Amino acid sequence: HARSYLIGKKADEVGKLPNGTVADETTGFIKLVVEASADGSAEECVKKPEELLAMVLERCKELAENHVGGKVGPTVLTVPLVLTPEQRVLVAAAGQSIGLDILQVMSEPTAVAISYDCDAPPAAQVVVEEEKAEEGAAAAAE
Repeated sequence: HARSYLIGKKADEVGKLPNGTVADETTGFIKLVVEASADGSAEECVKKPEELLAMVLERCKELAENHVGGKVGPTVLTVPLVLTPEQRVLVAAAGQSIGLDILQVMSEPTAVAISYDCDAPPAAQVVVEEEKAEEGAAAAAE
């Protein structure tokens, strides 16, 4: 979960890099060192966080398609509130790269608020406005 915050970040923006991460020597963007094995043997590879996110989303898509017995339609992705607009664009791009039709990338608190009591009559429904990512990050740090 915490590694999702590394999407689209440069190493100098993060400070101390978490274990299993390296800075790309040419761009400075963060990459993750993962152990992958298609045939059972451990092999180390380096991937951008958005590449790993696309792999996770692809698996989620497969599970959803198996569950509903068909193709997944238009999709809304939820992300932590502290993700910046640039990071949200990368999340949407990761979803599009695996064939998802991304309608919107929405913060998790907003998604919960919208889905809460969604059967209520229109007069009783609440409109939620997202705060800026920087304000959310500042509030989370307090």
